[in-house]
Amino acid sequence: MAVPLRSLTPHLPARLHEMRGTLNATGSFQTRGLARDELTDNLAGQMTLHLKDIFFGIRPLGTLVRQRIGEGSNLREAGTGPSATLQMEILDRRFSLRKTASS
Repeated sequence: MAVPLRSLTPHLPARLHEMRGTLNATGSFQTRGLARDELTDNLAGQMTLHLKDIFFGIRPLGTLVRQRIGEGSNLREAGTGPSATLQMEILDRRFSLRKTASS
């Protein structure tokens, strides 16, 4: 089931609040402990994120042309980026991208 990124953007840094698209995620996580802090400290796992029709709230080419030529430019530009799959892991309270083989 795809989740709209719009529902997640309030939890992201302010620069990403205009981000749009869909996200599918799968993963496995493990932790140990009873208290919230202990559970958070011991959380480890891996996940795969499938992003589709991503729009970051800006159109870089259009912005550049408007800066150089002016607001009257009639430039059409695709607003979404290509789909992407990211491999992530969490360990020691940090999310990081895992290295993947290029296709």
